[in-house]
Amino acid sequence: MGVWQEWFYLPLFIYSWYKDMWLPMIAERFEFIDPQTLRVYIRPEARWSDGNPITAQDVEYTYYVTQQVKLGPGTGCWDYVEYIKAAGEKVYEVKAKSPVNYFSFIGCSLGFTPMPKHIIQPIFQERGDKIKEWKNDDPAKQVVSGPYKLLRYDDTVVIYQRIDDWWGKNVFGLPKPRYIGYLLFKDNPTANAAFERGEVDWDGDFVPDIWKLFDKSRGTWFSDRPYFVGGSTVVLAINNERDYLKNIDLRRAIAYAIPYTDMLEKGYFNYGVQASLSMINDLYPQLVLGEC
Repeated sequence: MGVWQEWFYLPLFIYSWYKDMWLPMIAERFEFIDPQTLRVYIRPEARWSDGNPITAQDVEYTYYVTQQVKLGPGTGCWDYVEYIKAAGEKVYEVKAKSPVNYFSFIGCSLGFTPMPKHIIQPIFQERGDKIKEWKNDDPAKQVVSGPYKLLRYDDTVVIYQRIDDWWGKNVFGLPKPRYIGYLLFKDNPTANAAFERGEVDWDGDFVPDIWKLFDKSRGTWFSDRPYFVGGSTVVLAINNERDYLKNIDLRRAIAYAIPYTDMLEKGYFNYGVQASLSMINDLYPQLVLGEC
């Protein structure tokens, strides 16, 4: 669900590729108490939409259910995390497995999205593994942590309604739209056509030749190429275990043979820049200026 899910259920922190930092959401801060253990502090004002506080027990139990059914927040984190456990009502700790993969460990620890234990626990106790079939699509029964909840939906649109007494309004402010409609399209071209006609305000699909829409008041982050900031670096991983790929001259030849400019211009409409050997995205100003 991506961003739509985060309107309902916030993570503890959100990682900003542009700022290269973890932005506090439900949690307010974290600290390493030893090289393999992270302690996270949940905001005292954080609460569920039914008024119950968001606690470390919610975090711990959510991960427990994910481990049991192999689906949900933190799926796959068991490869990097020894445990996630409550260390107080508003404090939880995460211990890394050895050897520590800090990239994945921190992502699992801070980017985790808790669910309300008082809602999930009875459902899990009743359904067990079949909790994966639970739709959670009844607006009257939804208990969420984010600023929106479901109002209604059908085969063409999903409507979200703002929660005006959302706990985060005094921290982040309330989002401006009272309602948000997510139109459902059958394919990418149909969605783009609606965007071009002005029937939607925002398009998250791939839009070829986006500059041709600038005279129709459609905009991008940059006014010229590469138009978008981007959130990752595309790499070609070579299997060095294969004997013929152990040849450094062959790998160098592959690197020189790749038509980087053509790929960017013809395959990606100049929506990016050639990757740097440093693996640093130089579209992020704080990385270029050495502020991270």
